[in-house]
Amino acid sequence: FHGTPKDFFDLVADSRRAETGNGSGSGGSSLRVASIDMGGGTTDLMILRHDIAPGTQEVIKPQQVFREGFRLAGDDILKELVENCLLPQLSRHLAGLGVARPEAILADLFGGDVEAMSQRDRTLRGQLVAQIFARAAIGLLRRYEQGETDPAVLGDLLAGVEVIARPAIAHFEAAVQQRGGVACDLLAMPVTMNMDEIERLIEGLVGPMVRDLCDLVRAYDCDILLLSGRPSQYAVIRRLILSSMPVPANRIIPMGSYRVGNWYPFRSSDFRIFDPKTTAVVGAMLCHTCSQSVGNMTLKTDGMKMKSTARFIGAMSENGQITAENVLLDNVDLDTGRGVDEFQLKLASPTFIGFRQLPIPRWRASPLYFVSFARPENLRKVSLPLTVTFVRAEPAEGREQQAMEDFSVDDVVDAGGEPLGRAAVKYRLQTMQIENQTEAGYWLDTGVLQVKLG
Repeated sequence: FHGTPKDFFDLVADSRRAETGNGSGSGGSSLRVASIDMGGGTTDLMILRHDIAPGTQEVIKPQQVFREGFRLAGDDILKELVENCLLPQLSRHLAGLGVARPEAILADLFGGDVEAMSQRDRTLRGQLVAQIFARAAIGLLRRYEQGETDPAVLGDLLAGVEVIARPAIAHFEAAVQQRGGVACDLLAMPVTMNMDEIERLIEGLVGPMVRDLCDLVRAYDCDILLLSGRPSQYAVIRRLILSSMPVPANRIIPMGSYRVGNWYPFRSSDFRIFDPKTTAVVGAMLCHTCSQSVGNMTLKTDGMKMKSTARFIGAMSENGQITAENVLLDNVDLDTGRGVDEFQLKLASPTFIGFRQLPIPRWRASPLYFVSFARPENLRKVSLPLTVTFVRAEPAEGREQQAMEDFSVDDVVDAGGEPLGRAAVKYRLQTMQIENQTEAGYWLDTGVLQVKLG
């Protein structure tokens, strides 16, 4: 549009919004752009309203309308494929070699720490999962993207990285030899490409989340939806979004393979974005450049401030939700401080405190703090549950925005009203996923997997 953003806004934006003053009070052109970015660790939705400043044709003022993020993304897809695709095929491969009860051997190796397991065993387990199985899952997804269905062996999926993990591979093969009594070549394990199974696993894992995000895009009446992050290139993800139709199909724009000019630093030889995860860093560069006024366009970024998504804070259940009875702070605004004084947690066992943004109990919550007893051996001397009072922490100067969700323990009393002091409990920032209400290490670090026993 050659330096006339208003013409683009007038063409693409919902005309009904302009008739009502677009909700910004300016009465000018307004465009709502949503983006779903599925990365490795999180999936994030951002909805921005872009207003043309009154009396201008080229000054754009973006403002955050809504954002949401879930700790469910590409790494979780890899874990799903490792546990439900690669490990079952490995179990069948070992059974074919003559190993009795191969699933029991895999459970011993990957199912978690046991008393007889040395630190060396734990380290090699983590290396094997991160360097072999996770990378093999990436190889599976690469073949899925390209539509390759030819049978392969595990080594074919690794693109040469198996050299790095030779000690871990040798450790696994020695364990099979010792416990199963047969020689095993891990990299020679046959891998069957089942496209339907891969799509079923991905959809079963992230499908509900993707549909929820699409419902939000629809509810906020967005004009355009951008898709970024590596998993956005998977056909099943695009199909999930198209089937939800949060905006017209021609306004759902995947950034993978999007045609760009020679200015894009991470382009392919045919001038397309070959990896959509690069759009985040290039977008930040464009935001900074355009805020300095370039090419008949100025982006006023002073209004772009992150807003806290913690509206409902409470004790999380084992399924990662905060039910209505477990809400401790109800519909608060941590940006302005509205409704935030203090809250009390009834502590009868180690508990995760988390938050969600919407007043929907089924909505996925995010862990925030882990609260536990400082001296569990003394619990028989006190009456449970303990009442732990939390207050808003005072942020250091200049850290107000980063510390919006900071709280501290102010008081602890037992069920009989006996004061125990703040030192009676321990709490810490804990944003990792939870498993069975216990602190869980990250699977790519620990190598701990869910092994399905027959």
